[in-house]
Amino acid sequence: MAGYEEPVEIDLSNQLRKSECSLFRPGHQVNWIQVRRGMSEPGVAVDVHVEPWLGTVQLVVDGRAEFYWNHTVEDLVEALNRPGALPLWHPRVHLLTVKGIGSPVAALNLAPAARVESCRDTRQA
Repeated sequence: MAGYEEPVEIDLSNQLRKSECSLFRPGHQVNWIQVRRGMSEPGVAVDVHVEPWLGTVQLVVDGRAEFYWNHTVEDLVEALNRPGALPLWHPRVHLLTVKGIGSPVAALNLAPAARVESCRDTRQA
């Protein structure tokens, strides 16, 4: 288990500006409660591989590959390219956070790759 050493600033500003999605479900928007719960406990340091054109994220957790999905992985690519980027996986709340040197923490709500769903709110049929 790992964590960020100093108090961190969380950047959720990218959530609604890049997507018209308003769903707070795995693979969609990050909810502030989800971030608060995720950051309240140490995360697992992971290796991350992103396929932006597919929206998929591969996490290597304890030597095992796990596949996830999110509709705005471009933000993750940007965060991973920051100097000193440290990705942490918070599996209890399906949250991936990335902290770079001198930058706020980027947070991404991941869904298992088998659970890809449209941004259309299915409750409004």
